[in-house]
Amino acid sequence: MMYLFHGDQIAQSRTSWANKIQALEAQGYAVEHYSEKLPTIAHVSQLVQAQSLFQTQRVVAFENLLKSCGREQKKKDALISLLLEASKTQEILLWEGDTISPATLKKLSQATIQHAKLSKMMFVWLDSLRPTASNRVALLQAIEQDGAEFCFAMLIRQVRLLLQMKDSGSIAGAPFTQQKIRTQASHWSIDQLLRLHTKILEIDEHQKTSSGILTLTQELDLLLMNIA
Repeated sequence: MMYLFHGDQIAQSRTSWANKIQALEAQGYAVEHYSEKLPTIAHVSQLVQAQSLFQTQRVVAFENLLKSCGREQKKKDALISLLLEASKTQEILLWEGDTISPATLKKLSQATIQHAKLSKMMFVWLDSLRPTASNRVALLQAIEQDGAEFCFAMLIRQVRLLLQMKDSGSIAGAPFTQQKIRTQASHWSIDQLLRLHTKILEIDEHQKTSSGILTLTQELDLLLMNIA
């Protein structure tokens, strides 16, 4: 059997991945874990076809194996075919640190797939960021559903995208995403974004050094009330 764990909610997908490995180990499986980029399809083939020295049931677990193919679609397709065939006689686990495309998921239809999605409130909150006002209710709901740490990470990413758009006029991504960021960036000046970025760095320092008296949730809530 093959299992795929993927999605933008990395903390959730990692937890599900780790829980699955622990459950299989508890059942007596020998788990072989590979997190390094594997050089060739032949190397992957050797790993999945190897026999356990102790004749125990094997689990072969790969991290970001599909991502390592980059834009080499033929290589990715060959890997998927190889893994699906190997999964008929052993357990294959894949963890990918982002969301897999629908086209690739279709080719993995025989696998058991767990998709860790971001909550709708996360996007509502991020899209609402303005120098004058932001959706505080959406932030608190996003924290409840996705966790304060992940909300903070997504805020850092959003501000970087806005700064990049203001600086160069473009970002990588689909046209819809580019237009959405461009529209949002039009509400900000470079100085406002840089001040926001500085406040974010201060929060990050507080959390890493435990030098602040507020929790991360409180820091984010306060930031939104004084975002300008």
